[in-house]
Amino acid sequence: MTSRVLVQGLLALALATGCSSADTTEESGSEGPSTSVSPTPVESDPGSPTPEVPEVEPATGERLTVATVERDVFGFNLPEGEWRLTSSGRIGVLETPAGSWNITGGAVDGADGVSLDFLARGERQDFIGLGPKPQRRDDRVVDGIEGYVLEAGGRDGLYYQFGSVLGDNWVTVTFEFTEDSPETRGVIESVLASAAWQ
Repeated sequence: MTSRVLVQGLLALALATGCSSADTTEESGSEGPSTSVSPTPVESDPGSPTPEVPEVEPATGERLTVATVERDVFGFNLPEGEWRLTSSGRIGVLETPAGSWNITGGAVDGADGVSLDFLARGERQDFIGLGPKPQRRDDRVVDGIEGYVLEAGGRDGLYYQFGSVLGDNWVTVTFEFTEDSPETRGVIESVLASAAWQ
């Protein structure tokens, strides 16, 4: 499980020195957001309807609420199944034949004005896990708010974290699975489709 001590210290230091998104430099090399090459557009008949991308069905299992000391800030549903809640309802655990699947929600206040780049870099540097450090992927939007994505997948399983700042709160949702498969990728999408800022 990722330790938050270093990132919280870096966050406190940034706030004390007036760090803002303008003060933060872009990450370079493999740590920066990955870029993808868009396929060549295919011309279509202007009279034919554009095929719609199928929507992800939001998870409908037990609801987890992510809170700071002051208030609830974020919530999401676990998938249906025999998930158990630990750490005062902040972690959902599902036992599988290959090992435990974990979905964790976290929130820290005092993040107003801190950039996503700064938070993602600190979280990546503080990562403690069995496999390689996660890489920064393209940012994504969850319930209308943009956030960073960190990901590490392979033989050791799949680690995936979405993190964002809303107001004064830094919120993360972290997925740790024993395998990187279409099923676990689907779990991530369904859980994030159920997420809502409060």
